[in-house]
Amino acid sequence: MERRIVKLSIEEGKKVYCERLVEDFPACEVKPWEKIEQFTEAGLYDMFGMWEEGVLLAYAFVAMDVSKKHLLMDYFAVSNDWRGKGYGQYFLAHLWELYPNTTGVIFEVEDVEEAVNEQERVLRKRRIHFYEKVGLQMYPVCARVYDACYQLMFFSNTENMPDTEQIIEGYKALYRVILGVEKMEKHMEIIEKKGNLC
Repeated sequence: MERRIVKLSIEEGKKVYCERLVEDFPACEVKPWEKIEQFTEAGLYDMFGMWEEGVLLAYAFVAMDVSKKHLLMDYFAVSNDWRGKGYGQYFLAHLWELYPNTTGVIFEVEDVEEAVNEQERVLRKRRIHFYEKVGLQMYPVCARVYDACYQLMFFSNTENMPDTEQIIEGYKALYRVILGVEKMEKHMEIIEKKGNLC
């Protein structure tokens, strides 16, 4: 069985967005399609799907800053029927081969301490554990973007991991593209963490 990771066209990305992404993520986290299309046309956004025998197993939407040195995993999901079978790990391990000139990619993970109940807390811990298994490192940084609170993780394309200050600067560079400077200054706060709280 041939497994392929394919860069999606705008039309293919819109299909994944409409049929999968809006179902896989909370409405408050889903950008308007017009924004994603705008970023893609400007060369600051890529969309990928992993296929096997015509079935979409997983997808990833990746944002980048103007220098294209910093990447943000904007959306990543494995299709429900294929979770827990190693497909997500395979996808992430091979996706970064398509970005040889970057230092790596930043991931936003929902802060464990802000889970509304124990079930959500367990789910957030499980996601973090999965990312740690595929090589991501947690940084002592919390970002509040509007009302969402994220911890930042990083997957490195090199043997040298960036320091915390480099992660923060890369994250800001990404959000200068995503939100624009004015909205970023108004709606984003970055805190270096000491302990588990934002």
